[in-house]
Amino acid sequence: MAPWFARMMGVVGAPLPLGGLQTAYLTDYAQIFAYPWRTLSLGGVGIGPLLQSRVEPLLINLGVFAVAQGNLLLWPFMLWGLFRARRHVWITVGLFALGLHAAMTFVFAWPGARGGLFHGAAALVPWWAALTAYGVDALARRLSRRQPRRATLNWIVVAALALLIGGFMTALSMTPASEGAPAYIEAIRPYVSADDRVASVDPPEIAYWLGAGGVVLPYASPDVLSHLAEDFDLDLLIVTGVEDGGDGATSEALPEPLRPLLAALPPSLVLEADLGRTRIYRFVR
Repeated sequence: MAPWFARMMGVVGAPLPLGGLQTAYLTDYAQIFAYPWRTLSLGGVGIGPLLQSRVEPLLINLGVFAVAQGNLLLWPFMLWGLFRARRHVWITVGLFALGLHAAMTFVFAWPGARGGLFHGAAALVPWWAALTAYGVDALARRLSRRQPRRATLNWIVVAALALLIGGFMTALSMTPASEGAPAYIEAIRPYVSADDRVASVDPPEIAYWLGAGGVVLPYASPDVLSHLAEDFDLDLLIVTGVEDGGDGATSEALPEPLRPLLAALPPSLVLEADLGRTRIYRFVR
């Protein structure tokens, strides 16, 4: 990590991105793009909404534990193995797993639910695999207590079942290769050059296909867009998923505080192209 920390020191003057602790105050994942980030605070959120916002991440993280870590049906073997080996691994694996899941569910709930727990638990995967095998062996031994003559058969059946479940879940997790650029990328290609800096819902996707850098759309009102453009030297703002919402145009891709710009543009923006479900705006600076 040293080269990355050195790069961060040169770019922002700190080894890690600023504002990380403020993500503990998120009540919705979209707020991770709050601009400026200092608007996130306990006083601005309140204890009640903060606690209520932990319910959905809790359910998501239970799914991450059962499906991503426990291969949907292997987590009972995993936990049984952890219980059987608790004297040897509780101080290391057990406390780390408990602390990680607690932090990513109740403290940094939304970053945890949207990938933090999934990636953080990668360190547990080798341990979970070993403990699953230990749990499988423990179950086979328990089944063989009443019928010792079938001990070998019981072990083979239980182990084969565990391997079948693991193989099935591995096959499900494989994703096909991309067949090309999304339709909206082809639509905006004539309007975006590699020299442009773009505010969009998915800057890495635009950078990959068109070579244009930029920033993600902020969780903020349209009034702050002029400051955003100055801070990050932006040229364009691209909105995707535009549709008729009954009371006017709307887009689920836009953070909620930013959606009024579809009805009334701030002075810092002009409409450059209306492509139906995609709109391209240019910053006036």
